[in-house]
Amino acid sequence: MKRISVLDKIIVVLCFCLLGVFPTTLSNSPNLIIKLTDQSGRPIADAFVQLMSFGGPEPTVGYSEARTHWNGYSIFEPGVTFNGFWCEVMVTVNNKGGAGYVVVWGEYMTGLYEENKTARLYEENKTIYMNAGETLNATVFIPISNDRADYDLNWIYYCGFFPIFREIENTGSDGLASFSLPAGVYTVTAIWFTRYNRGPITIINTRLTINSTNTPVTLLASIYDITLQLVTPSGKPISGVTMSLARVLLSMTGADGKVVAPQVPGMYNMTSAAYPVTAIWYGIDVSPAPIAITASKTYVLTASNVATLSVQVVSAQGQGLSAAQVDIKNSAGTTVFSGVANEQGIASVEVPYDTYTISVDYKGFTNTATSTVSTATPSPVTVATNVFIELFGQAMTFATFLLYIIVIIIVIAVFAIVIREIMRRQRLKQPIKQDLNR
Repeated sequence: MKRISVLDKIIVVLCFCLLGVFPTTLSNSPNLIIKLTDQSGRPIADAFVQLMSFGGPEPTVGYSEARTHWNGYSIFEPGVTFNGFWCEVMVTVNNKGGAGYVVVWGEYMTGLYEENKTARLYEENKTIYMNAGETLNATVFIPISNDRADYDLNWIYYCGFFPIFREIENTGSDGLASFSLPAGVYTVTAIWFTRYNRGPITIINTRLTINSTNTPVTLLASIYDITLQLVTPSGKPISGVTMSLARVLLSMTGADGKVVAPQVPGMYNMTSAAYPVTAIWYGIDVSPAPIAITASKTYVLTASNVATLSVQVVSAQGQGLSAAQVDIKNSAGTTVFSGVANEQGIASVEVPYDTYTISVDYKGFTNTATSTVSTATPSPVTVATNVFIELFGQAMTFATFLLYIIVIIIVIAVFAIVIREIMRRQRLKQPIKQDLNR
């Protein structure tokens, strides 16, 4: 397999110069100032802005995620067959201990490291020069003793014709980056590291025409301020839910079910636009489906693993008891509902999947029940009390009602006996009065 020699490279560069497409001299003073902002107009600092001009087709860009093995190695094999002049591989190492990102940027290196085009990327990026029809492969090694496994890696590769001109600058706190460029058409790419993304994310990819009289150019990046609103399947806002976007803890939802996530890139990673959303309600995962962020707006998300728990409080005869007190606690003992039943004795509440303890109280008559909510349509729960009848606002059991009836019968019987005795005595007095009258 033939190496590309230094002489071959010199010949290529000379050819570009003879064609008048390779810059020979440039003024040191910048002739282009790019201001990078988000969709709200706030400057984006610490972004890598790259301008490239090509003598042929623009490069193929690829992205992949990997993890180091026990020995600290990870092999990147995108299977790209190359027909241009160069390939560059950038590796981002996510230190699993939370120490942040280590970004390795590299410059063009001469020659190949191995005949099979495998570049060992230790502390800097390497450019792999390839012959037509060869396949790109690269290996990364984490030189950290005793702990080399399970490091998350993000690979980005560029394969294409050798750029006529290439310049990379970092934006400052004001979002500005200055360039000294020859006139021409350039591909502008901006890469930014955010807390929402595992690796670098492209926030600008456009073309720009540069001339000697260019004025400052403002580029609006695909960075958005968004609001997430979590609702139940019936559309009611859920308060008290801990929300995270792409593993970034946001806050707890308010009464309107909303949390704010500022400066979120429009792409989650280089292969997907959908962001994972995590929602924890009363310790239960009710996470909605991933969302694609396309604008600064409110995204209404429907919680998963949430269902309506209906409880009916009834008498011993099966009649609903209006205004019965209903209290519902989850498996952790937290009260998720406390209220009164409607005219049919029913109380309903939307809750996350869990096992619940239900306590009811109707005018001193209490009972408890348990219910496991694990489906979208759980069966209603009926909680019976010993109330048999209600007389004059007083709830009674059957035994109490029977005793009440017996007491009434006894009172009526006694009253009847008394009346009868009074009448008997009155009849006895009639003959005596007649005798006296004679």
